[in-house]
Amino acid sequence: MMPQYHLIASIILALIYYVSTSSLDGALFCFIFGFFVDVDHLIDFWIYKKKIIFSKEIFEHFYEKFGKVIVLFHSLEFVFLLILFGFLFPNLSKCLFGASIGLLSHLILDFSSYELHPLSYFLVYRIFVKFDKKYVCAK
Repeated sequence: MMPQYHLIASIILALIYYVSTSSLDGALFCFIFGFFVDVDHLIDFWIYKKKIIFSKEIFEHFYEKFGKVIVLFHSLEFVFLLILFGFLFPNLSKCLFGASIGLLSHLILDFSSYELHPLSYFLVYRIFVKFDKKYVCAK
């Protein structure tokens, strides 16, 4: 999904989180984890190109040439860890739950936008298949 849609969805979700919890910090974490998680695409592009450049190629399916889909932060394991830490550290729970909601919403939007293997948003699965695009993507 293109970044502008994640931006809009993250703003709306953060506002809803703020209204329902009165936690500005939690809403900020919800926004950050819903939008800025895409930084891992830049990391993948850096691994692919071996240099840092901002190019429209980032948004033009460089993964087909690269052949690997790493996207480290696009992982359901992180959602589970954020929720677990939210229970373990109650004083941080609103921030951690906000972060988990933001990240989960990002993953749901992405998953609904692309044809992916059902396990593709599990980092363990991607490691197991060596990040090979043919096992992460459905086509």
